Amino acid sequence: MAFIESGYLRMFDLIDGKEITFWIGSNGKFITSLSSFVFETPNFWNIQAVTDCTLHVIDRDTHSKLCKTQPKWLEFDNILLAHSFALLEQKMLSQLHTTSQQRFNTLFKEHPQLFNHVPLQYIASMLGITPETLSRLRQHSN
Repeated sequence: MAFIESGYLRMFDLIDGKEITFWIGSNGKFITSLSSFVFETPNFWNIQAVTDCTLHVIDRDTHSKLCKTQPKWLEFDNILLAHSFALLEQKMLSQLHTTSQQRFNTLFKEHPQLFNHVPLQYIASMLGITPETLSRLRQHSN
């Protein structure tokens, strides 16, 4: 598991030879394949630095020891886990119940700096749209 001090990373998978970006992490966020980290299973995701990054990495054994010996770490870990599930739930609901324009508007409002640092094809993929659609949405929002 890594804490992103600076920079941008993305989680993606290859589906039918096409890269699909699931999430883009930035300053102040954690990034990991949660199920792989928790259950020690094969990783489902590829994680790639999109920009130069400064990361703080903790391995599963150290994390486990901290959970057993530091009550505040366990409390923090529980909050982090709950936050991860909430983000997943929000992403699923967004894909099911919002238009591409709404998803774009929300992302642009909440993370405008993403558009200055991350290639647009990754942002489009994360939004579940083509780069051409993202280009049109950006033009209509100006």
